[in-house]
Amino acid sequence: SMDPRFLLVIAALFWSSGGVLIKSVEAGPLAVAGLRSLVAALCFIIAFRPKLWPLTKIQVAGALSYAATVLCFVTATKWTSSANAILLQSTAPIHVALLGSIYLKEKINRIDWITIAFVFVGMLCFFQGQMSLDGMRGNVLGLVSGLAFAIFILITRKHHNQSSITMIALGNILAAVLTLPFALQQQIPSVADFKILFFLGVFQLALPYALYSKA
Repeated sequence: SMDPRFLLVIAALFWSSGGVLIKSVEAGPLAVAGLRSLVAALCFIIAFRPKLWPLTKIQVAGALSYAATVLCFVTATKWTSSANAILLQSTAPIHVALLGSIYLKEKINRIDWITIAFVFVGMLCFFQGQMSLDGMRGNVLGLVSGLAFAIFILITRKHHNQSSITMIALGNILAAVLTLPFALQQQIPSVADFKILFFLGVFQLALPYALYSKA
């Protein structure tokens, strides 16, 4: 079987394509997030046939944290720079370290605290550089996305017996259902945009999260 760390590196490479591609779509953030998640949900349902009913409270919590992760990330990418959005979402391991000490009973060592301190200083620099209202809102949503992703990671780590594939499939369905009714009233994406959104749904969302779940 493949080394889980290798799977995580491949997942990260696919995830990293999100910023520039999301920026290249003319449609608004709700349309991008909703259609991307719709494609990803269909991929998960076709490939894995997850059991979506009956659901446990843990699976619902995982799905909600996942949906919040992807919706906040897309909106943050539209409102601030894609680099800011990705790096602020990448604060998730810091939240995992802090919350994991309570939820997973894991100790935080000295290196963790030093890393956390550097990340907080880095976050302050981001907020200094984005003074526009949209830029600031984008930065805040980038942070919220990181926190939501951390909660998703903690849930999937603590509850190994619960299907993370089910959580991801349901989370994508939730994201699509919550956004598309509003998004498509505002603007229908072009054919070129649909092609990018299809790629995003398959290769930037479904495939890396499947690899992450496996790892």
